[in-house]
Amino acid sequence: MAEAFARAYGGDVLEPHSAGIRPAASISRRTNMVMQEKGVSLAAGYSTKSLSSFNLHEFDLIVNLCDYSLPDTSAMVLKRVLRDLVRATWTPFATCARTWNSWCGF
Repeated sequence: MAEAFARAYGGDVLEPHSAGIRPAASISRRTNMVMQEKGVSLAAGYSTKSLSSFNLHEFDLIVNLCDYSLPDTSAMVLKRVLRDLVRATWTPFATCARTWNSWCGF
């Protein structure tokens, strides 16, 4: 979710990647569904990745979202809450990055 929103709202100024401590084998159907509700597709270019596959010293910010074993209804509510929180975070973050880049001449 975090990588998809960062690419959707700030791909022009951010180089987003995401990973997890214990990533699932694939992106869940529920995650795909709640992201599509906001017009963000996870169909191409996204996969689950482990934190150990990255050199963490190269990153300025690390975001980790987890998937808990909950009944379908509870999981969908939790995923929507997380999705909306991540979306609300990336929008101003991308705006700030654009402003910073324009001030610094990037």
